[in-house]
Amino acid sequence: MEADSMINEELYAKTKEIWEKVLDAEIDTNTDFFGMGGHSFMAMQIMVMLEETCESDLPMRILFDHPRFGDFVAALAEKIGADAK
Repeated sequence: MEADSMINEELYAKTKEIWEKVLDAEIDTNTDFFGMGGHSFMAMQIMVMLEETCESDLPMRILFDHPRFGDFVAALAEKIGADAK
């Protein structure tokens, strides 16, 4: 369980860094992607960067279904975990 926690913390930190870079703003778990001015091109940038970082095929739909940062990271962790099995 500790390994999962460390992996999720690393995923959270890397994902936060990518969101902040693309949105050009500081974010927290309650930040809404669209509320911060995010649009489809930015979503594509985020997902491409995450695919490279996570070495996993990630559907853009995750971001559209979970635009709040905390929810997005949770859905992302679930998707990556499911792919690893």
